[in-house]
Amino acid sequence: MRCIHDLAARNEHLLGEGENFSASIDNTRLALEVSVIHTYARRIVAMLRQRDPLSERVHLSKTQFALYGLASVLITALRRIGRARPASPDVLKRDA
Repeated sequence: MRCIHDLAARNEHLLGEGENFSASIDNTRLALEVSVIHTYARRIVAMLRQRDPLSERVHLSKTQFALYGLASVLITALRRIGRARPASPDVLKRDA
């Protein structure tokens, strides 16, 4: 059991390092997907730190799956609305 909790703690650390990864992705749809997967992973790791996967449930329910996914999409989309976008290559060529 301690081994699983230790692995969960290490994964939690790695997920913390990747917290802002989706913000660095230019493609919005891909960034939203990455953000949702990251949110699911954080929730499951949190469950693994508290529960024994051999004797307790460590899955997201359908409702949790939907709510965490929707919340992640909304938060990531709102963050992306106000960010500055780099000029496209076509605009750079035209201005040169």
